[in-house]
Amino acid sequence: MSTNKFEGFFEEDNHPAMKMVVPTPSQVIETLMMICGQNHQFYKDEGIRLIICGGLDVLEKHIIKARDEGRDPGIHVGYAAFMMLLSDRMVDSYDDYASDKERELFPLNMDEDE
Repeated sequence: MSTNKFEGFFEEDNHPAMKMVVPTPSQVIETLMMICGQNHQFYKDEGIRLIICGGLDVLEKHIIKARDEGRDPGIHVGYAAFMMLLSDRMVDSYDDYASDKERELFPLNMDEDE
């Protein structure tokens, strides 16, 4: 008789604990704020840049989906201002600090309207 209460836990795909927890847009923005606040030269670090690009990508998709569905994305104006400044900083430092992986995953296309 096994006394291991976690036996088979990770093999069970339908277990409630194994479901992905998706953060809210506010949680993503607050995380980006914390990362930038703790690393004043975040734009120079390849790993942090990838995290920021990933977060901004998630937020962009959320906003575009809300727009397409005709609803408010529910993002505070202060958070939106932070996102704009963060995006500008990432674009301004792209040529000097973007890694090959960032250029592959998040190519900078200034010709896009969105």
